[in-house]
Amino acid sequence: AEAITKGLWVAFDDDWTMGALVFVYVVSLQLVQTFIILKIVMAILLKEFTAADAAIRMQEAAEASLAMATTTSPFAGLLENLLLIPTDRRRTLRIDELFLEMDEDESGTL
Repeated sequence: AEAITKGLWVAFDDDWTMGALVFVYVVSLQLVQTFIILKIVMAILLKEFTAADAAIRMQEAAEASLAMATTTSPFAGLLENLLLIPTDRRRTLRIDELFLEMDEDESGTL
């Protein structure tokens, strides 16, 4: 691009309209290059961000799994199964069902 620009500038040095066209060409070329590079940089940053987010989520899941594995609670298996339920509403309904099943005298307490 530089060789083309210098050639045009030298060839049409005395014609100011051609100089203005060369200037417009150079500026538009730089803007297009900047726009393309900006898109590439944004794509790379987005990829890195999503990879870092996935790594953080995997690390948190591993820590939660380790915490559950070291817990000696009789509810450890129950908690593990409840965490597999995807939504809070369904999880709450399942907990209510479990408490109703465990409530033998129907007093509302265990």
